[in-house]
Amino acid sequence: MSDARTIARLRFPPWQVCELQGGYAVEDAEGRRLGTFYGKTDPVEARQAGLLTLEEARQTAFDFARLVELLEKARDAEAPLRTRSS
Repeated sequence: MSDARTIARLRFPPWQVCELQGGYAVEDAEGRRLGTFYGKTDPVEARQAGLLTLEEARQTAFDFARLVELLEKARDAEAPLRTRSS
């Protein structure tokens, strides 16, 4: 696991969101970094530079971490459809 502070370790297993200086990272269960999302604390500065705000970076990291959960739900929802059409 990285030295970054883990803020959602148990929330979206097997991926976790870690706070970094100026952003957030998503790591897998073995500590490999899957994505990094940076933002600016000042919304005006972020807009002028065409970057995310820190809050937008946080939300994007959490959404990215939920991908495994959402893909599993979609696969499970499609399973009955595949069974009927076979």
